[in-house]
Amino acid sequence: MDSSKSQPRRAFGARLKEVGADSVVVAVLVGVFLVTVSRHTGFSVNVAITFGLFLMLAISLQLLLGFSNQASLAQAAVYGLGTYVSIFVETHFGVPPVVALLASIVAGALCGVIVALPLLRLREHFLAMGTLAFQVMLSTGFDHLNGLTGGVNGEVAPLAKLNSLSMLGLILGVDAVLVLGVRLFRQSSPGRRILAVKTDETMAMSLGVNVKAFRLAAVVVSFAIASAAGFFFSETAAFVAPDDFNLAVSLAVVASVIVGGKSLTWSALVGAGVYSILTGYTTNLPGLSVLILGVALIVILGYLPEGVTGVYSPAGEALAKFRLKRSAAEGTPVSRIRSGQDDSVPAGAQLGLAQDQGSEQGSDKVSGKLSDKGSIGSVVGAKPTEGAQ
Repeated sequence: MDSSKSQPRRAFGARLKEVGADSVVVAVLVGVFLVTVSRHTGFSVNVAITFGLFLMLAISLQLLLGFSNQASLAQAAVYGLGTYVSIFVETHFGVPPVVALLASIVAGALCGVIVALPLLRLREHFLAMGTLAFQVMLSTGFDHLNGLTGGVNGEVAPLAKLNSLSMLGLILGVDAVLVLGVRLFRQSSPGRRILAVKTDETMAMSLGVNVKAFRLAAVVVSFAIASAAGFFFSETAAFVAPDDFNLAVSLAVVASVIVGGKSLTWSALVGAGVYSILTGYTTNLPGLSVLILGVALIVILGYLPEGVTGVYSPAGEALAKFRLKRSAAEGTPVSRIRSGQDDSVPAGAQLGLAQDQGSEQGSDKVSGKLSDKGSIGSVVGAKPTEGAQ
C-alpha cells in the first residue's frame, strides 16, 4: 500500500479514536448525572458533587503533570482560596454568582503567578517541595485569619444550594468542557509547544520556544481551574472549614491521579471516582479515605507503574502474542500482523510486537523522524506524549 495514501487514513483513524474517547467521557458524566437523578437522595447527590469537584482538581493537576512535568502539592490550598474568595465577595459585596466565579478564577491565576515566578527555577521534587511550602502557608492563614475565613471554627456559606441537582448538572457540564478543552488545546499549536517543552526543554528552546512563559502559563491555568472548583464548593456546601483544604486533600489529589494512570482524561475520571466513593462511605471515619488511597498508591507504584488505566496495555500485548502464535499455526504471514493489516490485533499490541521482534526498519524510521528538528511537530510527533494522552 502507498505510504502517502495510508498516512491520511491513519490520521483520520487517530482523530476518530479521539472523538470516540471524548464521547465516552461525556457519556460517563451524563450517566453519573442520570443515575443521581434517578436515586435523588442526599447521599447520592453529595457523592456526585464530590466527584465533579474532585474531577476539576484532578484535571488541574494533570495539566501540570501531563503537559510540563511540574508537580504541585498545593492544589487543595488554591481550592480553599477560591472558596473563601467566593464567600467573601458574595456576603460582603452582594455580587451575583458569576462575578464571584470570576473573582475566584482571578485569585487563583494571581496565586499561580506569585507561586510560579520564584519556583520556575526548580525542577522535579524540588518544585514539589516549593509548592508544599505554599500549601502550608495558606493552610496556616486559613486557620488564623478569623475575619476572612472564620479561623478554625469555619465559615458559613449562606447562599449555598444543598443537594441541588441543577448545581450538579452545572459542575458536570464544566467538567465535560474542561476535558474536551484540554484535548483540543493539546492538538493546537500552543499545546504542541508545551508538549515539546515537556519532551526536551533544551531542544524546545533551540526551536525558539519560550520555555519559561509556557511553564508559567501551565501553573496559572492549573491554579485558576482549582480556584474555580473552590467557587462551586462554596455554592454547594453550607459550611466550610480549613480542614477541607489541608495537606491531606492535596496528597489525595496527587494519589488519585497517579492511581488513575498516565492518561490525562481517564486518570482524572478514575481518580475522582475512587476518591468520591471512598469519601462518601467513610464519612464517619475521617482520614480513612486518604489512608486507603495511600495504600493503593504504594501498590500501584510497585506493581502497576502506569496506573489502573494502563492495565489494558499488557493484556492487549498478551492477546496479540496469542493470536500471533495462532496465525502462525494457521499459516497467516507474520508480516500482516506486524504491518497492521490484521484487524483482530489491537494497534498498541502490534506496536509492542514490532518492538519485541526488533524491527530494524521501524528503528530507521524513528531515527529519521528524530533527526528532523525543523519544527515543533517533529519534536512531539504525530502522537501526543505519554503523560498527556
